[in-house]
Amino acid sequence: MVPGDQCFVLTGTYEERIRITTSGSSNHPILYQADGQVITQGFTIDASYVHIIGFEITNTIDHPTDGTGITVSGSYCEIRSNYVHDVTRAGIFLWAPNRDSENTSHCIISGNQIFRAGQTGVEINGRNHLVENNDISHTLQHPPKLLSPFYGMDADGIRFFGSGHIIQRNKIYDITLNDPENVDPHIDCFQTWGPAYQITFEQNFCENLDDGMQGWMIGELESPVQDFVIKNNVVKAFRLLNVFNAEDMVIVNNSFKSELSYRLPSGYGIELHHSPNAKIINNLFYDVGRHEFPYLYADSPSLTGLDVGYNCHFMSDQNLPYGNPYSNDLWQIDPKLANISGNDFHLQRGSPLINAGITLSEITDDFDGISRPPGSGNDIGAFNYQSVTISTPQGLRVVQ
Repeated sequence: MVPGDQCFVLTGTYEERIRITTSGSSNHPILYQADGQVITQGFTIDASYVHIIGFEITNTIDHPTDGTGITVSGSYCEIRSNYVHDVTRAGIFLWAPNRDSENTSHCIISGNQIFRAGQTGVEINGRNHLVENNDISHTLQHPPKLLSPFYGMDADGIRFFGSGHIIQRNKIYDITLNDPENVDPHIDCFQTWGPAYQITFEQNFCENLDDGMQGWMIGELESPVQDFVIKNNVVKAFRLLNVFNAEDMVIVNNSFKSELSYRLPSGYGIELHHSPNAKIINNLFYDVGRHEFPYLYADSPSLTGLDVGYNCHFMSDQNLPYGNPYSNDLWQIDPKLANISGNDFHLQRGSPLINAGITLSEITDDFDGISRPPGSGNDIGAFNYQSVTISTPQGLRVVQ
């Protein structure tokens, strides 16, 4: 295979792992594409400009890189529309010689389904990757073929390191303590311990319903950890964000949902520890804090440069939330959402969240990718209300 070659693999089960060491080029990538149902034991790619499309990957060995569904060490690779399941390590692993290395960069991980991967659905290292439209569920702490347990075994959705990534429109759900392989994981939809910086999360859906589990777990074991934009996401979890030593967090126009039934301690919606200069604006907090914790905890160092307000905090049992509102917060006012139990957080007609937010430079559209109007029309939460135009005998009429 040389730059520009295309390999179409016919239907079948191939009991092997494919190793790729020849790179394509910017105008002539090398393509490997499944033609029908093609089952393999995955790919180890030590090359650039390689595209992997449409494979079913399973039954990998117990090995840090060859145990994954796909390991990539290279740049400008595209991993699209693969079904990765029952693998011993991460579903898709962007490996780099150090976590912030330029050697692995500008890859696209798109439209993959990842089911029963070990430790994490996707792990990102390197720089400037696009991770979008992936479906991740049932990550396992102790996969059946894992021979020797190791320190830090867990069950997460996406682990992210490095810089410059866009992580968008991914769906992470059903990572649960009900799976027998999950003995005692601390489940996070998104996790880093650094280095990680200048990363955007937008239009992701995270449902992590076990007591004590989180949307984001952000810490700094290795610096820097800073400059994250978290916008237009829908997150259902015990704690939405737990942040340590990460400055310049932007958390805007998200829809956050917790449960009144949670009982574990430290039930704040967002916790900021030694994380100054955060912006927390235009977010919806629904059933967050179970009347014992406010939607935001910020320790003394995190109060420096803190910009918070224009959020909505509502408890479905009609009792007041714990704590006090910040500037321009909507406090215990029903947001009138379409269908909470069905994960539909769209605003209904007459929602008090309509036009209740402020215009932010970081926000130009909503969870659905629909443009938000300029000026003072920014709605609170991940969804901007859309009026409906109907046809009548008198002409077109806008129904708000």
